[in-house]
Amino acid sequence: MSVRLVCVPPELLREINKGKPALHAEVAAESPRGEQRILDEAGHGWLQEGSAGPVIQAGHDLVRPFPSMAAPG
Repeated sequence: MSVRLVCVPPELLREINKGKPALHAEVAAESPRGEQRILDEAGHGWLQEGSAGPVIQAGHDLVRPFPSMAAPG
């Protein structure tokens, strides 16, 4: 089996990346409680490590309307 690398021209990659927030907003809007949170300090990959605070807060916000699912305390 061979591996074929595909290189995307930088200009096209920039255009693709500019459209991602709008796409993600549309996906979030498909859920009654969906929302998009943009973290300027976040990078691609290990979001839960690089931005642990906002990720944990999003989890808390997600279960807050359901007290039986919230952590005790």
